[in-house]
Amino acid sequence: MLLRRALVLAACWFVLQSVPSHAIDWQIETVDDDGLAGTGGSIALDSHGIPHIVYKADYREIRYATEVAGSWSVQPTGATGNRGRIGTIVMPGDVPAFTHGGLFFVKASTHWSSEDMVGGFWCSAVALAPDGSVWGTSQTQIYVGWVFSAIRRGNTWDYDQTLANTVRDPIWPCQSIVVDTKGNPHVCFNGTSGEPLVYGHRENDVWSTEELPPGSFASICIDAVGSPRISYYDLASKDLMLASHQNGTWVSKPIDTAGDVGSFSWQAVNNGVSYIVYYDKTNGNLKLATVTSSDQSTTTTIDIDGDVGEWSSIAIDANGRLHVAYHDITRGALKYAVGESTLPVHKATLGQIKSLYRKQ
Repeated sequence: MLLRRALVLAACWFVLQSVPSHAIDWQIETVDDDGLAGTGGSIALDSHGIPHIVYKADYREIRYATEVAGSWSVQPTGATGNRGRIGTIVMPGDVPAFTHGGLFFVKASTHWSSEDMVGGFWCSAVALAPDGSVWGTSQTQIYVGWVFSAIRRGNTWDYDQTLANTVRDPIWPCQSIVVDTKGNPHVCFNGTSGEPLVYGHRENDVWSTEELPPGSFASICIDAVGSPRISYYDLASKDLMLASHQNGTWVSKPIDTAGDVGSFSWQAVNNGVSYIVYYDKTNGNLKLATVTSSDQSTTTTIDIDGDVGEWSSIAIDANGRLHVAYHDITRGALKYAVGESTLPVHKATLGQIKSLYRKQ
């Protein structure tokens, strides 16, 4: 009995010595491979950690995929879309809903119903608030219009405020929105390609906006202390960047500079750590960047099988597992990867075990 206890203690002790570094074990599968699927996608998890993905096929038809009894179910939504990313999928009351082109689509038992986000047309984004309402942003026209905010209470959308005027069609339009624990929305979006990103924040019923460096493929999250973080692609340097709000000012730092990297970025935060998935165009790979609250960053590759990684999006479940949806360009497929942190274990020698046993 004492020897068995010593063996257990020894194994635990050597695992603990390995904590400073960890890896992520990725399990990858194909969801839809009809040769035209997987662009523009967005992923969300329900309260049970089950993934729900909306994406395009043939660059227009919008499909919905989820796991049912361990296998993937793929269904048409009846919606069609123009070029660009589907805004976002959210799960109000565990019911799948997504935005695209200024419309909000909600899944019913046999169909998807649509709601007008009060006049939107081009790119749009939505996020859940703690009280169950949905905040959204949308752009009114393709070439000349404005970005506005709106809120959904129950099944009704109300116009909130104009955030920017004369936003022209950018090369890669993007909008991203998140709601903090106090129910305040934070947004970022880009106008004409090469112009600064815009960050907006609503507090005490008043919006304020400010400009960041130029960029696209922006994704906004809130860190552990309630400050915004924005990942984005620097069009000039072709790098993945992360902008954080520090001491009242924005600070941008490069996260990955190895070639043309950082487009199609999507960010999620868990326990103060940013997890950013993005496309490595130089190598045709899907990558992940991890940035801690102290701004220490690491990068790793998730998938290298063919040309993969465009239109990536990420969600994190209650157990800290990472769920990623993305486009396989080579096969014209939607792919899904789930990653779980693993701790490396150092094998104990017989001498080490005996030494520990003698101390018991």
